[in-house]
Amino acid sequence: MARKSDKQAGTRSQERGSATSRAAPCVDGRTSILVVEEQEAARAAEISCFERIGCIVHSAGDLQEALQEARTATLDIALVSEACLGEDSGQACESIREACGRSDLPVVLISDEDAPESIDLSRARGCCDYVPRSVSQMELVRRVANILQIPPRRFLRTMVAQADTDLRSKVEYLGHSRDISRTGIMIETDRPMAIDQVVKIKFLLPHSNSLINATAEVIRVLRNPLSGQYEVGCRFTEITPAAEKTITDYLHHDTRRS
Repeated sequence: MARKSDKQAGTRSQERGSATSRAAPCVDGRTSILVVEEQEAARAAEISCFERIGCIVHSAGDLQEALQEARTATLDIALVSEACLGEDSGQACESIREACGRSDLPVVLISDEDAPESIDLSRARGCCDYVPRSVSQMELVRRVANILQIPPRRFLRTMVAQADTDLRSKVEYLGHSRDISRTGIMIETDRPMAIDQVVKIKFLLPHSNSLINATAEVIRVLRNPLSGQYEVGCRFTEITPAAEKTITDYLHHDTRRS
């Protein structure tokens, strides 16, 4: 029997603009991140890393720019390089939290140092975690996911079909998926869709012959100004335990390969 998930709290939003435009944080695993990094190449790499998995990324090259971003963006977490914090790093962390109106905003320190004592030092500076710059992008994503307790989301490029509810089971292709988590899927489509719209979808995972059938609810619609396509975030509302396990196995397998 299919499992029906509870409604998740949070504001659904329908937006126009690029994937990096300011917006309320997304449910279903999408996250609003502030990247504060003085090194342009490192900043670009972190932005690309998190945008690829569906995050909304705001960026700054120093503390003053970070405070400006924090005042206008709704943030879930901030990644701040040690150099950008300045001498009074504890006060800098608090300033970012005050600017965004969240006293509990997680701030992660990115540092060139890789010593065990750096962890305690980062917490003394007001950060919730410490990540040496030498870690892989996958490890950085994993740290952020653990802090925010969000389900892992992996890149997935596969055709997604919509099935009618009548007995003929007519299939219409919606488009391609962009990524997937245990709780939902992001679909790129030419078809405009409405927030709260319910769709029945089916798709195959790589290296699997098991067809995933699920009922999903549209919780986010974003128009890509470059491609003209709609990026549609869907939350699974009805999915069999077997299908959910297949997705979970795929996520874990993909993580080990990365």
